[in-house]
Amino acid sequence: MLMLYNKVFLAHTPSRLVAVGEEDHNPPSNKAKKYDSNKPDKNKKKSEKLQNLKICTYNVRSLSSIARLLELNNAIEKINWDIIGLAEVKRKGCNIEEHKRDLEKAQEQADKTLIVIGDFNEKIGYPKHEEHIIMGRYGYGQRNARGERLIQYAYENKLSVMNTYFKKRNSHKWTWISPDQNTKNEIDFILSYNPKVITNLEVLNGINFPSDHRMVRCSMIIHTPKVNRKSFIAPNNTLKSTKERENYLKKLKDNATKLYETTKNTKNIQALSNALEKTISNSLEKDEEMKSRHKRPQIISDRTLEMIARRKELLIKKDKSKEMRQELKELYKKTNKAIRQDYETYRETIIQRNIATFRSTKKALKELKPVRFG
Repeated sequence: MLMLYNKVFLAHTPSRLVAVGEEDHNPPSNKAKKYDSNKPDKNKKKSEKLQNLKICTYNVRSLSSIARLLELNNAIEKINWDIIGLAEVKRKGCNIEEHKRDLEKAQEQADKTLIVIGDFNEKIGYPKHEEHIIMGRYGYGQRNARGERLIQYAYENKLSVMNTYFKKRNSHKWTWISPDQNTKNEIDFILSYNPKVITNLEVLNGINFPSDHRMVRCSMIIHTPKVNRKSFIAPNNTLKSTKERENYLKKLKDNATKLYETTKNTKNIQALSNALEKTISNSLEKDEEMKSRHKRPQIISDRTLEMIARRKELLIKKDKSKEMRQELKELYKKTNKAIRQDYETYRETIIQRNIATFRSTKKALKELKPVRFG
């Protein structure tokens, strides 16, 4: 996955009034100075705002079934992330050759901030002294021939291997584990053209999803310019349905009456403006019934979630007995079957409800679209 953005900043003269003369510490200048990222900019907060992005890469092994897709949605629900690059999804229509061409095309058109993430299936081991240009000081394991090709690729494209820049314990560095739980390798990487924007990189161990890989997540700081009034686009109307609009108008009428009674003797314009803004905001607040309609439906049942939790408990246990291994094997099959049954139950409920209410399946299919597969 690639991420690109442009940044152009100018250092402006102070906005406050100053005396022009020998004692003036901020004399006016008509020449704009180019922004230097190595020097602190006192006016940076006025012209831009910082944004912290959480970018992840995760090998899911397969997303070829609706059960795997629903289980992944449930597994990453409580994880802080903005972008996730998924490897080995094994979806219909995914072509590795097309992906390579897209990668090369994106790299050619990329600006200064370029991120390449994924499962490279290559071991780079510990950095060598002459590789300090593209690597940090920290590594894991032994390098193989494929790892040498990754290093060469990083040299050719001026990319830094961010996994080597942050000191972590060995137990927090490996990203793949063998089926017998004895071999651990670091083969999932995040590469960046500008390593200064990456503030942290970590391997997440708490994802309850059946994969032999662990998710790698980095924190990336970008500077986004503030939107001025001319280019500002108002957000879409939050009142989606007719019932929501009717409730809003009713609340607004009641709140406006209360506002008139409480502020009819107020002569402060700012106080009136604040009270009016608060009245409109309170009128826009949706009741619990409306809020529940926009919540993500819980498709996976509590019984299935208990089975998933039990599977994770057995999976992380080091010394497994023969009975535990057999139970774990059965749980993999049972959870997959249970998730499919939960989805079919949810699907039937949605279709029956829409047929009874609207005598049509069109709205049911639209409601099911976010969780449909394929």
